[in-house]
Amino acid sequence: MAKLSDLSDDLLVKILTFLPTKAAVSTSVLSKQWEFLWMWLPKLEFKFTTPPKYACLRDFIAKNLPLHKAPIIESLHLSSSYCSIQPEDLKSWVGIAVSRCVRELCIPIYSFGMERAVPLPCSLYSCNSLLTLKLCGQKTLVDVPGTVCLPSLKILELRRVTYPNDDSIRLLLSNCLVLEDLTIYRRDHDNVRKLVIIVPSLQRLSLEIPRLCSPGRYVIGTPSLKNLEVKDYRVSSSYLIEQMLELEEAVIMVVQDPEELLESITFTKRLSLRVIFNRAIEKVYRDGIVFNRLENLKVYRCCDDWSKSLFQLLKVSPNLRVLSLIVDSVSTDFGGYYEPVSWSNNQSSVPKCLSKSLETFEFAGYMGTREERDFLSFIFKHACHLKSLKILRGPEPHHGSYLEDLTIYRRDHDNVRKLVIIVPSLQRLSLEIPRLCSPGRYVIGTPSLKNLEVKDYRVSSSYLIEQMLELEEAVIMVVQDPEELLESITFTKRLSLRVIFNRAIEKVYRDGIVFNRLENLKVYRCCDDWSKSLFQLLKVSPNLRVLSLIVDSVSTDFGGYYEPVSWSNNQSSVPKCLSKSLETFEFAGYMGTREERDFLSFIFKHACHLKSLKILRGPEPHHGSYVRL
Repeated sequence: MAKLSDLSDDLLVKILTFLPTKAAVSTSVLSKQWEFLWMWLPKLEFKFTTPPKYACLRDFIAKNLPLHKAPIIESLHLSSSYCSIQPEDLKSWVGIAVSRCVRELCIPIYSFGMERAVPLPCSLYSCNSLLTLKLCGQKTLVDVPGTVCLPSLKILELRRVTYPNDDSIRLLLSNCLVLEDLTIYRRDHDNVRKLVIIVPSLQRLSLEIPRLCSPGRYVIGTPSLKNLEVKDYRVSSSYLIEQMLELEEAVIMVVQDPEELLESITFTKRLSLRVIFNRAIEKVYRDGIVFNRLENLKVYRCCDDWSKSLFQLLKVSPNLRVLSLIVDSVSTDFGGYYEPVSWSNNQSSVPKCLSKSLETFEFAGYMGTREERDFLSFIFKHACHLKSLKILRGPEPHHGSYLEDLTIYRRDHDNVRKLVIIVPSLQRLSLEIPRLCSPGRYVIGTPSLKNLEVKDYRVSSSYLIEQMLELEEAVIMVVQDPEELLESITFTKRLSLRVIFNRAIEKVYRDGIVFNRLENLKVYRCCDDWSKSLFQLLKVSPNLRVLSLIVDSVSTDFGGYYEPVSWSNNQSSVPKCLSKSLETFEFAGYMGTREERDFLSFIFKHACHLKSLKILRGPEPHHGSYVRL
């Protein structure tokens, strides 16, 4: 076994790069070989924590940084929490880093005891190699000289720093010709009244503006922007923003009317919006505000009477596919004011996205208020293309119990056309629907469900069911095609399926229907020519371990129609579970028909891992025997 000392210096330096700088320096006492290895580290981090340690660390840096051997300093991090960095020290250390072609420089200064902010050295603003610059803290003074030029800078973060005037940011940004990522977190009273961001190359922009910042105008020209985040806590704000034609995602949090922001981001594909109004009104947006590309909208509800504003936003989002409504934590303190929604039954005012494109709706924090119920009723009535629906109930401090077990046995003509079951806490659900019940849709959102039983005797049925990711067992009995039910229970481990078709066909399930977790499958044979459907079900159950085939009592009355199975000798079509995982096969009610013999022959030929095989002959009054292998 090779010793650590046998490794090359290059490899040892590589190992040291995974350690904090302080730990890497401490290895210098190990041996002569290790004494100066740390001085080849391309990344350095020095933290000034307490005043007593400042002098010691200052002397160490002053002595060793000029002698540092790495030809290029990839990263230099100089931070100060409770003691000040002297301007002359900062000038010297940054100057050395610039001379070594530093690529990333991070300087957070949060020394609250300092009287004045520390200016950054002029050499920093003319570093040709700098790719990333992160400046943080109210004691960091960004005083940009007129000779600034950062031709390689791609990432710039200015978090709660201090500026001498408005021109500092404008001058800095105008000389960052390839800047792609910009973060500006302002602080109260930071000397900036007007913020100008004109950066044609910018891809990502994040702004945070606290409440006591000046109400001056923000001028933004970023035509290549793809991601925008704005958090503006001021009660009065003003924006002049060039249209962002390439915008992919926008996150907006404002206290007042967001219209000036919204009209500049109409090309975005994803929008997250949190607006705290004094009182929501039935907002009508300008003609130019239409979100034709918007596909995903997340809205935070921060006040009562919110639905009118959301309704208007839906009207200007004709191609919306995903809508998420989230109750903000502050919303629970409102007094409950709500004026009933006058447009809920007006067909002409229905947003196009509901009747045309909306596929997914999520509501987190549902409390059951009248406004919420009215809005949900509107969604259920007009959203024709919904594929996924999730409603999560909000916290209820005065109630400790949640519904876990639900049984609904309907009766013929019971006046229910559409059944909606949205219960996030539900563990077990049992439904029985007789033949003469209405053929209306069943909407089921039970993400925690573990056991499902559905007996649907209607000849026509429709289901909209959220995927049940925690499902353990499902029992399904239907008269017609069970595909809508099956695609929602693909995570089940145990499945019992009884399907009565007019005539079984060689069913090919959609791509999304794959039972990767299914281990135990019980299928009731209710008609002749059943083997093709069972074969297709085996193909989408790659990890099946137990298969039970049971002849239903009604099946003995069929006329015996059977088209020979064309796939029985086709090796390429053999379900994976037969060659990989199936261990137990049981056949109850075997009558010796040709279809049964063909299917058994197929099982015997391809089930390589069978450990248990049981075949019970069908009911014959004069025979009590059975076959068991």
